[in-house]
Amino acid sequence: MHKCSLVVSLSPLEVIEKLKEEEGAEFVYEEFHKIENGKNFGTLIFEKYFIRVMRSVSLVVLVNNISGKTVVNTVATGSPKGLISLDWGAGDNFAKSIKEIFTGYIVEEITENIKSGKIKK
Repeated sequence: MHKCSLVVSLSPLEVIEKLKEEEGAEFVYEEFHKIENGKNFGTLIFEKYFIRVMRSVSLVVLVNNISGKTVVNTVATGSPKGLISLDWGAGDNFAKSIKEIFTGYIVEEITENIKSGKIKK
């Protein structure tokens, strides 16, 4: 599993619209909810076939502004697992492809240690 988290200077709805326009993968699913006081959250799912691993990898994008900042969390999943987990960087590239789309809008990048679950800033 590969993750990437960003704080961006766009609203959640702007993030979703931009991703749907610019992400080069197959669009699978969308959900968007308005809560109250201008707070929103949404989910997008994309899928992309990677020849280097000979399988499809899914990208789940979670967007919210619950804390007052727009946070974009991505998780790529579906790349090979096991004793020899060689995905040749497919999952990591897919998760981090979001950074390219939001170049110029990134306020902060949040990295997460997947094994420990601790967030580093």
